[in-house]
Amino acid sequence: MIPDVVITVCDDATGEACPLFLGRAVKAHWGVLDPSRAEGSEAEVAFAGTFGALHRRIETMVALPLDRMSDDALRQALEEIHQRASREEIRQGDTP
Repeated sequence: MIPDVVITVCDDATGEACPLFLGRAVKAHWGVLDPSRAEGSEAEVAFAGTFGALHRRIETMVALPLDRMSDDALRQALEEIHQRASREEIRQGDTP
């Protein structure tokens, strides 16, 4: 099965490269912090923050008229979803 959309979520700040996907899928990057680097009670907060960040983006994505969008329109919408969510998280004091 070949995916239609590939979204990477790796955080460039961790020094790790995002995996490459060479297929024809629409590609987007939604960088979020890696919660596995947190320890103790901070880990629970970090995982909840990352889960929330991705959940908000995914909810918005599945509400799009995906079956009627061109690849370019979808790519642009995915970027806008990430940018909007990141700005909201910063305003609310959450970590994107």
